[in-house]
Amino acid sequence: LCSQAMAVYIVAQISMKAEAEGGRHREIQAGYAPHLVVPPDSTFLGVQICEIEEPDRTIHPGTTAKVLFQLMYHPRVDYSALVEGAEFNIHEGSHVVGTGRVLDRD
Repeated sequence: LCSQAMAVYIVAQISMKAEAEGGRHREIQAGYAPHLVVPPDSTFLGVQICEIEEPDRTIHPGTTAKVLFQLMYHPRVDYSALVEGAEFNIHEGSHVVGTGRVLDRD
């Protein structure tokens, strides 16, 4: 799903908002491609989930999971804000549907 030559990845712990909190109403799976925004910056960074470390390989609204994100537009886009320990918001357009923290970057 996410195998390209010269691809760059991050491992992150993410928490998806519950639908009642303004989050998604459906679960997400590998292939999900939101934007990450590292405050206070407002740059939208395109990523794609390659792997989900959950038994059923899905993340339901209102839950937390460890994921592997591919940095989709690297090196054309500057992803330097996504360093180990960086906290970010997960966006679908202007909607914030979750939050996360970078655990590791290759």
